[in-house]
Amino acid sequence: MLFLKAIIGLAQSAIVLAVFALAGVVIGYIGRQLTKKNKEQWRQYRLQRFWLVNMLSAPVIIAVFFISARFTGLSLTETGLNLHHLGISLLIAVPTSLILGTISAVSSYIAVKEGIKPIEITLDGGIFDTAGIILYAAIFVGPLEEIIFRGVIQALLMKDIGESLNIGPIHIIYGTILAALIFVAYHYRNVMVGGETRMQFLTMIPGRLTLSLFLAFLFQGTGSLIGPIIFHNIIDTCTLATLAVTTYKKTHAGKLDIAEKPAE
Repeated sequence: MLFLKAIIGLAQSAIVLAVFALAGVVIGYIGRQLTKKNKEQWRQYRLQRFWLVNMLSAPVIIAVFFISARFTGLSLTETGLNLHHLGISLLIAVPTSLILGTISAVSSYIAVKEGIKPIEITLDGGIFDTAGIILYAAIFVGPLEEIIFRGVIQALLMKDIGESLNIGPIHIIYGTILAALIFVAYHYRNVMVGGETRMQFLTMIPGRLTLSLFLAFLFQGTGSLIGPIIFHNIIDTCTLATLAVTTYKKTHAGKLDIAEKPAE
């Protein structure tokens, strides 16, 4: 019975992800038409201005969320659009994300200084892109990812696969673990669009899995998207802001060095 439920839940999740991916294809087509770029030019533009494209895509992603919730029979409360357990949610999400975000920021700073490229997206496009990346991470990235992966996919899998592994007072719903794994696996799409190499993706699996499980358990425990969204925003802001600012400073300093070097 559990196996059958898992199959049904996975099939519905696959449909939701397919709709999500189709929305990305539509956005890409519209973007190419508006910017008069071919597929390769658009791919390069997305790597450089991923933050802008994703921000402008927000209405489409929100529409996919509501369509998916309607299709799967989830109420808005079940998707996490509520204020349930707000106090405990914030108490867990904020300090934990600040600690992990600081660790991620330090690691990102060291990586840039050592010349290590953790991701393939362009981070040295100038002050406009640097500010845009920070704005996107601080406001948009959490809501746009959490409403789909926690609000629909995890809520759906928790509903379909409600059985749990009980360790003392701790109840781990099987659907929660499955949703966390799907979230990590979906990020392979970054490799497909050129945002990461396979090696970068594999290197980030442990960190992504840890964060994904935390987000999944936070959603399971509170039933609200507030905590996961805030946690997600803080983590990505610490990471992307550090990468963008450090890369900008490094690139800018390099240009100054060249400009100030006396002619021989």
